[in-house]
Amino acid sequence: MVYANVYQSEEIIAFDPETGKVIKRINCSEIVPKGYEKENDNVLNGIAYNKDNDHYFVTGKRWPSLFEVKFIKK
Repeated sequence: MVYANVYQSEEIIAFDPETGKVIKRINCSEIVPKGYEKENDNVLNGIAYNKDNDHYFVTGKRWPSLFEVKFIKK
């Protein structure tokens, strides 16, 4: 499974790299800094995996914060 930002949205998708099929969608609107959602290039722009605790780091272009999150399987 590969995670990817959806450009100019508040969404991350997970997809199967062999088929390209989207497996899940993750709404990140609650972590977008207030006022940044109106600036076109201050987009969700970074996902990094921490294998030590199975969490992800999520941030955006010029965002003042970095978030550590866990994607819950449904």
